[in-house]
Amino acid sequence: EKSYNRNLRPYNFKGVSEYKDEYGWYTLVNMKDVWTIDMVGRTSSERNGYATQKPLELMERIVRASTEEGDICADFFCGSGSLIEAASKLGRSWLGCDNEQLAVSIARKRLDVRVSDFVFMSNKDNLRLYERLKAEFHNADMLENGKLMVCCGITEFEPELDIGHVPMKMKDALQKEYRDLIDGLFDKMRANDNELSTTEFRNMVNGMKDDPGSRDKIRRERINLQSKIQKLRDEIATLENNIGFFAASKQSDLLKAEYEKKIAKIKNDVKVLEAKMKILNEQ
Repeated sequence: EKSYNRNLRPYNFKGVSEYKDEYGWYTLVNMKDVWTIDMVGRTSSERNGYATQKPLELMERIVRASTEEGDICADFFCGSGSLIEAASKLGRSWLGCDNEQLAVSIARKRLDVRVSDFVFMSNKDNLRLYERLKAEFHNADMLENGKLMVCCGITEFEPELDIGHVPMKMKDALQKEYRDLIDGLFDKMRANDNELSTTEFRNMVNGMKDDPGSRDKIRRERINLQSKIQKLRDEIATLENNIGFFAASKQSDLLKAEYEKKIAKIKNDVKVLEAKMKILNEQ
């Protein structure tokens, strides 16, 4: 282990190898019987909130002292996963077990952050877990302010993504496919929302036919819709123009994605308003 020189300066003793790190000069000596390792502090980025969490530095020293690279380390009460993270970091194979859901969740999160390749097994009904979400469209009601309140229900939700042995390089692709499926579901719900909104508007217009002032009301509604459509089109043009000024960077890619998402929503709103305008023009 490291033994720092007095005043952190080199001794220049003949035959003694000296090294330097960010703190200063040191020599290597046999590891002492008493190890001085700080606890995981309250503000430490390593802290995960698990009650019996051990410092990663301690686990790494134990793994280095008792195993060689390629050996197998096992922790049958792994808790927050400090030992299995240390084993993964130091090139050891490992096996971790725990029957507490919180411990399993924290340990797996640590391994995912480390981009560690592993297989997760659960004895729950002897099945592995699959991430899934199912939602159903229930109903929609037109509010007094003209907005549509859509009621949906989630019938099934499993927030795990474990389909056996999934190499890390494939997990992003699987998660993207999952998100695409969910996006498709909500696109379908939005399509139902648009159709219902247009139907409600048609019924409202048809209900005005017997009103003596219907012609004037339809004219005002047409002007109102034209104004809204033009404002939305102007907003789309502004957003699309702003995207062209984004520099290539990770942060700008995220911002660009948000802009594109907003543009898609506005275009959908324009589509609904244009459908309503068509209904008015048929009168």
